[in-house]
Amino acid sequence: MVNDDGVMSENCAYCQDVAYAKNCYLCFGMWKMQDCYYCRICDQSKFCVDCEGVKLGSELAYESVDSQRIYQCSYLQNCENCTDCVFGFDLKGCSNCLACAGLRQKQYHIFNKPCTKDEYERACMTYGLSTYTGVEKLKAELAAFILKIPRKNMNLQNCENCFGDHLFHCKNVLGYVCTNSQDSKWIERSDAPVWCRDIVQAGSPQWCFDCVTVDDGNMNCFSIYTNQTHNALYCDNCLSSDFLLGCVSLRRKKHCILNKQYTKEDFEALAGNILERMIERGEYGGFFPIELSPFGYNETNANEFFPLAREEVLRRGWKWRDNLPYTTGKETVKPQELPEDIREVADTVVNEILACTKCGRNYKIIQQELEFYRKLGIPLPRRCPDCRNLERLARRNPMSLWRRSCAKCKKDIQTTYPPSRPEIIYCEQCYLAEVY
Repeated sequence: MVNDDGVMSENCAYCQDVAYAKNCYLCFGMWKMQDCYYCRICDQSKFCVDCEGVKLGSELAYESVDSQRIYQCSYLQNCENCTDCVFGFDLKGCSNCLACAGLRQKQYHIFNKPCTKDEYERACMTYGLSTYTGVEKLKAELAAFILKIPRKNMNLQNCENCFGDHLFHCKNVLGYVCTNSQDSKWIERSDAPVWCRDIVQAGSPQWCFDCVTVDDGNMNCFSIYTNQTHNALYCDNCLSSDFLLGCVSLRRKKHCILNKQYTKEDFEALAGNILERMIERGEYGGFFPIELSPFGYNETNANEFFPLAREEVLRRGWKWRDNLPYTTGKETVKPQELPEDIREVADTVVNEILACTKCGRNYKIIQQELEFYRKLGIPLPRRCPDCRNLERLARRNPMSLWRRSCAKCKKDIQTTYPPSRPEIIYCEQCYLAEVY
């Protein structure tokens, strides 16, 4: 595991690539989070469960994707500054909206139609949002409804000269799922990268290139997990260090090559010679080759974004893990035996072993998770955390740009919606005229 549990984080032992966090469980690629479970790529929020890309002061969020500053909301996507909304897409400044899309500063709406407070509350009761069947039914109705609502070609919020998707408060950026970034290209799932290229899942890196998780780093290249480290080349898991080449797991070191300490003069001379030889052999200028990965392709993020069959992975000479760490057939309660309504769930459910209705893997409900479901009136999930994560990723567009025409003015635009998709896509000008 790579996290800072016990140093900058507290009670986050079962988390990967998490920093400055407290009381988090099975979370990945996050920082500055509190009391969150089964979340990924979220930051600066608390009390979130099963969320992806929820950021910037969100609280009490469930099954939401790429949203910011949402409070006590469930099943949202591409939303901002919303309160007490359930099942929404592209909502801004809304409250008490149910199954709505493309609204701005609205309250008490159902499928984009205004209603009274009493009508809204009756509708929530009628749909049975505390039941599994009710949630699944409304989910399907919303999916059909939002196809009728025009969408902006890219999900950019408070951005200037940016291309990509799910960018918030960025300037001069080409990337995906990033916040507070400037003058950077080909970055993804990061917070506040400045003057960076080819960066994945990092917080506040500057002048870094081709790296993974170089949090608070400066002038790092081809490195991974170099936290608060500067001027590092081809390094792995080095913290609070400076001027490193080919080092692993160093702490508070300076002028090191292959973990050996040198004087400043000797370091510069030897490092220069090594880099010259690497350039001559064509070895310099890219990230660590995939053949050096200690992980199987099917147990990494790569397989989520670019799924490949076992035969194809092995044909390319990469690793594949056949025995992934999970169990099946150990359930003590069958999926059909779970209560439909969260109000009918007994405390003893935390002692049971459940089975995913999609892949059959076993999973559990932890006590904090159960309390969260009860607080927000959310039914127990029928799928394991991994399958729930894949469902959230499937709600996102691909991390690619296509050329297509605005459905209204016919202007040529770039978008993350492939031309074959059925959604109604507007350019930014037509979209703003539509929603405002």
